[in-house]
Amino acid sequence: MKKLLLLVLLTTAILYSEPSQWTSSEFNLDDINLYHYVVEVDGEIKEFYSFDQDVEKVIEQEKIQLGEKDFLSIKNFDDTCYVKVIRRHEEIITEVEKIPFTQEFKNTMKITKGFTKTIQKGQPGFKEVKYKVIYEEGEEKYRELLSEQTIKSPRPEIILKGERTKVVMASGRPIHAKEILTMEASAYTHTGNTTFTGIYPEVGTIAVDPNIIPLGTRLWVEGYGYGIAEDTGKAIKGNKIDLFMETRRECLFWGRRKVRVYILGSD
Repeated sequence: MKKLLLLVLLTTAILYSEPSQWTSSEFNLDDINLYHYVVEVDGEIKEFYSFDQDVEKVIEQEKIQLGEKDFLSIKNFDDTCYVKVIRRHEEIITEVEKIPFTQEFKNTMKITKGFTKTIQKGQPGFKEVKYKVIYEEGEEKYRELLSEQTIKSPRPEIILKGERTKVVMASGRPIHAKEILTMEASAYTHTGNTTFTGIYPEVGTIAVDPNIIPLGTRLWVEGYGYGIAEDTGKAIKGNKIDLFMETRRECLFWGRRKVRVYILGSD
């Protein structure tokens, strides 16, 4: 087949050449090489023969146009030259990307140790980013960062970490007390707000009338246990106290009752 094609090409060359060039020595088939090419370009396969071994020259002869960024992938196998034209181009693109927010932890004595409270929710920021993107055969191969500019800065998430030692309720009545009062005791639970002294309430937090029991006073309440006067309330006037409990169910069970309140020293 190759010899036949070679003969056809030689015949064509002879017909279009000068008679003076028809010498037998010029047409020895064994001395002439015919190269087989298979070219893949723009999704099509082109197959042809050529006397030329210069691939780029052959591509030009076949009127296959190459762009400034295009290149050739060349492989030789079984006397056949396989050529793939890789179309490459680049674009400048601009994208808006998210900037993740960070977390900031702050220690506080307002929360019991081992617990946390988020006081500011984090929000992501945004930035405008410009890239040079390289495409080969319509697919992105890689991108180069050219510039970036912050549009909106992220807002950090702020989390309080408790450092305060939890007050433990105790059933044992204290031996020593500075004073013992008979008071009306009610109960309350979580509201999401801090106490009058600025802490988040926990078991052992007691709301008082500061005119009767100064804030910061250590107490022991009959049926409740140890606590500290750390809160106030509009309804807590005179000989009344309000005891913090973890659940509404506990508060309902406690109800409102008369109790003895032991005013303890600072030791």
